[in-house]
Amino acid sequence: MKKSIFAVIFLAALVTVSIACSSSIPDDNFAHVKGGSFQMGDDYSGAANKNERPAHRVTLSSFYMSKYPVTQKEWAAVMGSNPSRFGGENRPVENVNWFDAVQYCNNRSLQDGLTPAYTINGENVTWNREANGYRLPTEAEWEYAAKGGDGSPGNFKFSGSNDPNEVAWHKDNSGGSTRDVGTKKPNGLGLYDMSGNIAEWCWDWFGDYRAEAQTDPLGAFSSVRVGRGGSWRDDAQESRSAFRSYSNPHSRYGNVGFRIASRDKIYVKTSAKAETKEQGPSFFDKIKSIFSSGDSPSAVVRKLYTALEKRDLKAINELMTSESAGLMTLAIGMEMSKGNTGKEEFGIIKTEETINGDTAVVNVTSKDGGTSEWDLVKVDGKWKVILKK
Repeated sequence: MKKSIFAVIFLAALVTVSIACSSSIPDDNFAHVKGGSFQMGDDYSGAANKNERPAHRVTLSSFYMSKYPVTQKEWAAVMGSNPSRFGGENRPVENVNWFDAVQYCNNRSLQDGLTPAYTINGENVTWNREANGYRLPTEAEWEYAAKGGDGSPGNFKFSGSNDPNEVAWHKDNSGGSTRDVGTKKPNGLGLYDMSGNIAEWCWDWFGDYRAEAQTDPLGAFSSVRVGRGGSWRDDAQESRSAFRSYSNPHSRYGNVGFRIASRDKIYVKTSAKAETKEQGPSFFDKIKSIFSSGDSPSAVVRKLYTALEKRDLKAINELMTSESAGLMTLAIGMEMSKGNTGKEEFGIIKTEETINGDTAVVNVTSKDGGTSEWDLVKVDGKWKVILKK
């Protein structure tokens, strides 16, 4: 593509999304965790480890947390693949490292029209706490939610019970693999699998606890990231709400996954589409129907423009080669991290295509008078856009 760098940044900057219809439809897969205070850690239990001490008072702001760990179905819908060792769309995704988890959070945020919570620059990941996108819970948020939040009984060893068999899949009852999420009893907040099934990545670096009271703590600084909850292959005692574990953020295991959180109420595109259908087709649906009458190179480029307008990462992955889709997603994420959400719509006046065997070039003329050139290549009989340096 002759103007690849300009086009990627230009298109990313102009990305726009319409979510007016979804603003009143909450996602039922998230639980509201009201802010409050609790005793984090465990000074008294005979099963407590040294790194769970000293117990200390922590005060947290309100947040939302997914009721279930991220499933393989959810992962595949956003990332286009499934790395899990134990297949099953309703089983938790596993065999993902910490960096995979934060990338999923950003990709899903973009897909759902939210501002990504993370700026990712190689191994340097920073969290914008004002962003409304998906993120990993902090270790303190995780334990607070596992114990049931403010006003919880506080004496349950596991998340919702003193009997691990009621709430957790562990070494003695799992049968040697993960299980479908939500098949054990939830805790008082309606959260499932906080104990057992898979251990869950948290945002924090692992470190020793401090005795003094804290508010919205973000953990220590070290070379390993926190994991919580125990798993299908661990002893039941490792599923206790206060139990702590840690791992290299690059490591992937068949017993480690994650769940997501957000500072704001979450809204789902699927519910929004159902409501939109009752009210008639949206603007984007009309545009999509106009340009979906063929799989020519021009049709693919037009579809890509629509996908970019909607930040539809799944469609972008389908319309571009895998490497090019990754570059485009990165460019969009960089613009979003700068607070550039886009205020204009793409407008195509005409397209002209030149096909040469399994390659093609599409020249686009936009309503603003600008022109751009897109290169395509056939992959498995389908035209896909490719970005050239």
